[in-house]
Amino acid sequence: MRYLSAIIVLDFPAVVTTGWWDDFSNNLATDLAPFISLLGEQPTKQFLSESITHWDEFIFAMAPLRILTVIVYVIRVRGGASLRAFIGRT
Repeated sequence: MRYLSAIIVLDFPAVVTTGWWDDFSNNLATDLAPFISLLGEQPTKQFLSESITHWDEFIFAMAPLRILTVIVYVIRVRGGASLRAFIGRT
């Protein structure tokens, strides 16, 4: 029985999990960098200080993605050959 329990323990590797707070704090600088570069430091600080609900933060997080998506779509439709080649569409 002792050997069976040793085999069972050796079969399952140790799993290390981190909490969501650790992930958030580790990625804080990389998460905020696109917002600051797209909008500027002062508007970013102002919006974050005035946000009331989590929906405000969600909208703020999704806005830069939509801006980049629209730019890529416009380049695909109306852009020249060099711009389409730059984004990977010929």
